[in-house]
Amino acid sequence: CSAANGGTITPSTVSSCVGQTEVLTSVGATNALGITYQWMSSLVSGGPYSNVVGGTGANTVSYTTPTLTLGTKYYVLKTICSSGPLTGFSNEVTVIGNSIPVVTLSGGSSFCMGGGVILTGTSGGTSQWYINDSLIAGANSNTYNATSVGSNKCCWL
Repeated sequence: CSAANGGTITPSTVSSCVGQTEVLTSVGATNALGITYQWMSSLVSGGPYSNVVGGTGANTVSYTTPTLTLGTKYYVLKTICSSGPLTGFSNEVTVIGNSIPVVTLSGGSSFCMGGGVILTGTSGGTSQWYINDSLIAGANSNTYNATSVGSNKCCWL
């Protein structure tokens, strides 16, 4: 190898509920004989960074975080070329673990075809509703009318 580029991670900020994971991928990182990768994290934007602990893919261009805890962590991909040695870093990505609110039901816990049940998240902030761990587009108010059967949950952003 003759260069070490850490590539670009997009988006630069991601947020999920506590207990979920995030997949971080660096695009454009140098890929050549003699290149090694190391994901690093910090509790402070700009570092200092330490090698990640937990998760999967710590030495690849795609890293899955450990389950998120409440708060913010900052990640970069360090790329090392054994010739020299040369070192390059990706941009920093911010990963935010958001609290899970208490959800209450209105109208019972079951419904017939064409009906629904009102779910209300009881905490502060902007919310995002999910069904079966998939984000429900546009469902980001404190209440949600669940009309589909599944495992619904809410996360504060």
